[in-house]
Amino acid sequence: MVIEQFFDGIELSVFIITDGTNYALLPEAKDYKRIGEGDTGLNTGGMGAISPVPFADALFMSKVRERIIEPTVLGLKSENINYQGIISLG
Repeated sequence: MVIEQFFDGIELSVFIITDGTNYALLPEAKDYKRIGEGDTGLNTGGMGAISPVPFADALFMSKVRERIIEPTVLGLKSENINYQGIISLG
């Protein structure tokens, strides 16, 4: 996927396990990629990860399920992609 626009803001990773129809949501995580305040240092490759993520409250995660997870699982099924395993959504 190529994204041609820079999106500024917070991010987190969400992981699900799916059998191709149903899914189970694993705990979300957030990593801090750069050393230093305000992302001023070198990239650490995600060495500073936390879970649970403080801003990922019930309302936020409900939106993630409705807008991202469920359409992804349904999309795989509608394309006849029999995927069973872990999906990482960042």
